Amino acid sequence: MLAREELLRGARRLASRANPKIKDWAALSQRQARDSLGLTLAEGARLAEEALLAPAGGRFRPAALLLSDSGAGREAAGRLFALAGERGLERYSLTDDCFAKISGLRNAEGLALVLSLGPEEPDFSAAWRLPGARWLVAAGVQDPGNAGALARTALAAGFSGCLFLEGADPRAPKFLRGSMGAAFRLPCLSRAIADFLAAWDAAPAGIALIQATADPSAGDYRELPYQPPFLLLLGGERGVPPELAGRAAQTAHIPLAGGVESLNLAVAAGIIIFEANRR
Repeated sequence: MLAREELLRGARRLASRANPKIKDWAALSQRQARDSLGLTLAEGARLAEEALLAPAGGRFRPAALLLSDSGAGREAAGRLFALAGERGLERYSLTDDCFAKISGLRNAEGLALVLSLGPEEPDFSAAWRLPGARWLVAAGVQDPGNAGALARTALAAGFSGCLFLEGADPRAPKFLRGSMGAAFRLPCLSRAIADFLAAWDAAPAGIALIQATADPSAGDYRELPYQPPFLLLLGGERGVPPELAGRAAQTAHIPLAGGVESLNLAVAAGIIIFEANRR
């Protein structure tokens, strides 16, 4: 492990909250800034290491390692510093005050990775046509932490990717934290509902759209075939948006006992996703 002093000497020093780079990184919590700068932030030692070790060629490309004065003393700092150096990344030493300005965490670790954003695939529906394709489509899921957890569940169940319609941005730092690194290994896209419907209407026959619903009159989730290629559609906090309602040829309902009316979105998604994987 490199000594703290050696780490700080090997990094470019930033000590002013007014520094343009500090201002840019602090703005990455906002979608507009991510769009204009083409950057996002993976904060925390574990997430930064996941991003550094993720397969090359993905949408998230490591650009710079950030260490605060206190973060440089953590056990993971030397390992991250060495990995960043091997990849030829810029390495920055920030005062704790500067790091606090860019951090989205209440108790910041003082370690973060700036990521550049590659372009999304223009024809995002092409992946649906693959013979074994299994995609999770989440419509109107606003909370980025919940959306990230859905991506993590989808990856764990062997799904092909996630599509988020008019909700959380899968490039957001909070989404990346919620996914716990899954976003670096699983395609996670974002589109407008109108774009999705246009692509769906033009898709060839043989692709199933299955909607998860709380309606007890819908099909039992344990009895559906889940034959790939298929899309599993989930609604957000307010359910599936009206534009998408009725589009699915099949619906999946989880029978509940004990007078329970509904389940948390992440719990319900996990139950159906793993059942689809088992089948």
